[in-house]
Amino acid sequence: MRDLVLESLGGWRGFIDAGLPALAFVIANAIGGLTPAIWAGGIAGALVFLVRLVRRENLQQAFSGLIGLGLCIFIARQTGEAKDFFVFGIIRSGVVALVLLLTVIFRRPLVGYVWNFFSPVEGGWRNDPRLVRVFGWLTAAWAGGFLLRFLAEGGLYLAESTAGLGAIRIALGYPLTFGLLLLSYLVASKATGQQRRLRLPGRIGR
Repeated sequence: MRDLVLESLGGWRGFIDAGLPALAFVIANAIGGLTPAIWAGGIAGALVFLVRLVRRENLQQAFSGLIGLGLCIFIARQTGEAKDFFVFGIIRSGVVALVLLLTVIFRRPLVGYVWNFFSPVEGGWRNDPRLVRVFGWLTAAWAGGFLLRFLAEGGLYLAESTAGLGAIRIALGYPLTFGLLLLSYLVASKATGQQRRLRLPGRIGR
């Protein structure tokens, strides 16, 4: 499970690769303005993709990152504002946070479905109120993480701090995601492990 999650993020190098285009954009913008920043961000993203292609690594994360980068560059170029490079990410964080919260409110916590996909729960987690609560809290934690990104980046966007947006994007990117993944893995493993032990023969009625 842990290896699958890490692989989906692009491996340990994914932590570095994900932040390179934004870092290149911010540095180039501070030195030469928007046009050099667009080129720098685009080139950095293309280099990350090419390195993964040459090394025959998992391209799923690289493809999605390249598409997202292209959209960010397009928005910044259309508006002529460097800070708009981060608009797509800000909106995405807000939407994801809202969707996650809605799944908790309707007692269909998304983390439960994701966990069950990787590690099916015997008897179905939806039939166990305790697991529904556990997955509900974990889903709420994920929603809080995306909400934190939305508020932090949104505040810096309104303050027109492009450098601050780049820094917070890196700080609240994969590091926060990995922390939430680790929390989810530890808590869900313990909760589903307890559920399996309770179903073992000889424990019924104890």
